[in-house]
Amino acid sequence: MMLMSLLLALLADRYWPRHTSGYLAAWYARLVPPKTGEQPDYSTGQQILIMLLPALLLGGMLWLAESFLLTFVVQTLVLILALGKVDIKRHYRRYLEAGQRGDTEAQAVYLGMLTQRQPSAETLDTCMAKCLLWLSYRYYSAPIIVFVLLGLPGLLLYCGARYLSCNDASEKTLPGLLLFWLDLIPVRIATCGFLLVGHFANATSAWLKGLLNFRLSAQHYLINVGQRAEELDSRENNLCTRGALRLARRNNIFLAVFTAVLTLSGIIL
Repeated sequence: MMLMSLLLALLADRYWPRHTSGYLAAWYARLVPPKTGEQPDYSTGQQILIMLLPALLLGGMLWLAESFLLTFVVQTLVLILALGKVDIKRHYRRYLEAGQRGDTEAQAVYLGMLTQRQPSAETLDTCMAKCLLWLSYRYYSAPIIVFVLLGLPGLLLYCGARYLSCNDASEKTLPGLLLFWLDLIPVRIATCGFLLVGHFANATSAWLKGLLNFRLSAQHYLINVGQRAEELDSRENNLCTRGALRLARRNNIFLAVFTAVLTLSGIIL
């Protein structure tokens, strides 16, 4: 059942041109409207409500109903809403178009719409490549892994914390701290996928170095392994943006295939 829900969600993300209401963030904003600004600004009580209420309500409803069909429909719909983020594809497409025109200022603007981290010492290509690796994990790989490991309640808990955090999450906030702990296992599974679908020998040392280092942030660990699992630009020694995107896509396909193997072997339902 998990496998079917996952496959349908991935197909919907690929072929359904969603608008704002097609993502969980819009539904969280309706649950508790933010105070001010585009970035959500909530009190601690509201943050706990957003993270726990949907998980408890839907999890409890499905547990009481004990309906296979209802569980399948609900978890598929939630998974569709959980995958992806509004405007990621559009901003990246416009970033590429600006690059073709040679407009580096526009590229920097579109990059800034996707990530808060833009080290001055790095090129736009490097920043965007690292950004794509991280966003692919945060909005695709991590939800898939959390869904398989913790089911629908765990997925909603993760997505609630994700909604309350910026893309470059900090552990100093309550949602960021929760994401730090929830990411401990998923990020290590995702980076293991990088080894298998990328350059195994190049990335193994970075993966092993951070495997038991639980103080390392998920973002730092993921990018460290990812930029070694994909070919580097030999001229500038920078991670190629398109190469990072290919690596992220291959890794998500690997996770879907691995889920299928677990389903066929009877480990998960």
